[in-house]
Amino acid sequence: MPRTPRPPLHPRESTCGPSSLEGFPLSYSMTRRLAGTALARSWDALDATARRTAVDELSGMPRALHAWSPPADLADTLVARDGLHEGLDGMLGADITPLPTSRALALVDHGKALPHVDPGLMADAAHAIEEYRHLEPAVDDPSRHGVIHGDVHLENLWWSGPGVGVLDL
Repeated sequence: MPRTPRPPLHPRESTCGPSSLEGFPLSYSMTRRLAGTALARSWDALDATARRTAVDELSGMPRALHAWSPPADLADTLVARDGLHEGLDGMLGADITPLPTSRALALVDHGKALPHVDPGLMADAAHAIEEYRHLEPAVDDPSRHGVIHGDVHLENLWWSGPGVGVLDL
C-alpha cells in the first residue's frame, strides 16, 4: 500500500518585504534556520536506512508541493509581480522568477549582449525556453496549478536527521 507523503520540512518565514539597492527594487524574505545540513554534504555519511528515508521522502515532495495552493491574495500577488511589464530595468531584482516566457527571453537577449557570455549558450537557452513555452500557463498561475519548485537540487535539500527538508519554498 503506498504511503501518504508527509508535507516537506521547510524553514518558517519570519519576515519579508520590499527593499532596494542603488535604486533597483528588490524583495527579501528571512526564514528561521532549518536544523541539519545540505543533503549534498550529508549523503556520503548517511547509512542505507537514512538514504532510503531520504529517497522515499524526496519522491513524495513534488506531490505534496504541487497539491498545495496558495491563498487567493498571495496567488494574485505572484501573478501580478512588480516589474513584469516595465522592461529589463524593471525586471532585474523585482523577483527571482523569470516567467512568463517573454520575460525569460528578454533576459536571454540581455545576456547575449554581455561581455564574456557565450552566444551559443544563450541561443541554446532561448531554444530550451521556446521548447517548453507550452507549459507556461501551468507554471505561472499558482492558484490554478499549485506551486512548482524550479531549482530542486541537493544543495536546496536539507537533511535534518528525521527527514528531508526543502530550503527555499
